[in-house]
Amino acid sequence: MSGECVIAGEGPVLWNPLAESAPRAMGPGLGEQAIPKLGAFGTCGNPNDPNFSSWRLQHLFPIAKMYGIEETDIFNPEVTEWRPEMAQLESYHFARDEVVVIKITDATDSPASITEAGFGVFGGMLRGQDVIVSIDLTKQSPERTRIARHLARGILDPISDLSASFSLVEDTEVVCHMAAVKFLERQKQRKAGLKPRVGYLPPSRRNLAPAVFLSGTCGEVKPEWMHAVADTIQSNGVPVQDAYSENWSIGAQSEEWTHKINDAVQLIAITGETESLGALAELGPRMMNAYLTGQSLGVFIGDHPSGPKSPTNRTRTLAKAHLGRLLEDFPDLPIFIAKDLYQLALFGTVEYLKQRQRLEWANGR
Repeated sequence: MSGECVIAGEGPVLWNPLAESAPRAMGPGLGEQAIPKLGAFGTCGNPNDPNFSSWRLQHLFPIAKMYGIEETDIFNPEVTEWRPEMAQLESYHFARDEVVVIKITDATDSPASITEAGFGVFGGMLRGQDVIVSIDLTKQSPERTRIARHLARGILDPISDLSASFSLVEDTEVVCHMAAVKFLERQKQRKAGLKPRVGYLPPSRRNLAPAVFLSGTCGEVKPEWMHAVADTIQSNGVPVQDAYSENWSIGAQSEEWTHKINDAVQLIAITGETESLGALAELGPRMMNAYLTGQSLGVFIGDHPSGPKSPTNRTRTLAKAHLGRLLEDFPDLPIFIAKDLYQLALFGTVEYLKQRQRLEWANGR
């Protein structure tokens, strides 16, 4: 079942469209925690910068005003100086605003916004938010962020064809008009006393392989964290595979994605060995796949030595804030946040044994 259906006396039911089985339970969505705001996330800049360019000021605010929506109805995270503690406020609005827009322009590299896109779609589907994402595929950014943009849009594109609550749009003005219309629809629902509910789907382990797969921070040389985690897991007699490839190719990329989608236990480590912008961009979609397929997902996010306000550390800080908010809202998600690499390895070992047993029972062994 896809799209939405309306039950008399209640708001629209936002079915999770990414699986064919019927929902196992109905959740209240945002419920009383909903904030009647339009969250305007994505590319930010410093208003004091002489080259400052803001899609919010140039497009969103004027278009919203045409619909009678005031600037006070919009959460704008743009500030003159970003500080790490601001991540909590951003994650709060990200998880509570009824309509969330993530517009990634070519004004800056926007690594944090690219990562947030996946979190926004996954969290929005669970909470019943309307989420609109737009990613400009600029040629001006460094290669590492260009790849992350293509990766994020490639992963999210097929989901937008299936989900009634998520839209992937290219044109900035279309994004702003769509956001305004969805905000007014939510406003009408509030005035009528209607509250959207969300259908949760049961995981399916039928097609998973009983295997542990390591991914995340990588590079030209196999990273130390992969050696350390693999050694710990293998010392317990558990087989491990990883994403490292000496000769990167289309074939290696295809094999990597096969493991990421099909292996029952996924361990992702973001360490200080590289900036890891591509790995960070994958986090949201990888969590979504784990939720829908029944994978066990362990995540470790460490700091990069470049300083707390560097692009990669800002992205890591926001990712940790969004992860924490998701687990606070949905404690039964199959996601484990490890405090260190040893804890990540122990989680992988135990989950492998649990997943293997479940798969054997599911297959009648």
